[in-house]
Amino acid sequence: MVRVLVPGELTESTSAFSDEDLEVLLGINEGVTLLAAAQALERIAADKLLLLLKVKVGPIEVDGSKVSDSFLSLAARYRATYEHGTGGANDDIQIAELVYDERTYGEAIFNDFLRTS
Repeated sequence: MVRVLVPGELTESTSAFSDEDLEVLLGINEGVTLLAAAQALERIAADKLLLLLKVKVGPIEVDGSKVSDSFLSLAARYRATYEHGTGGANDDIQIAELVYDERTYGEAIFNDFLRTS
């Protein structure tokens, strides 16, 4: 799940982290996906800042600090989401059920009871 939250981690060719790295981040953050993703983003931001301080080739200019800032901003949003209780180890997946009559309403209530008890 951490891989989905970190830009560039969905394909193996662009991945900055191995599966073992992500497991370590999850372990450090007590299994909380959002916190592990935030820490991964912070590490990528630090790497980008070190590699791309400011590069200009012809008309193209890349400012590593801006790239780094975008990763740090996303990490901060993940941490804020977790701290406000809207995300965490058990809150990563939300389930929505379609209710269109009394029977499906009863099923939705029953299923919610099964999930939360």
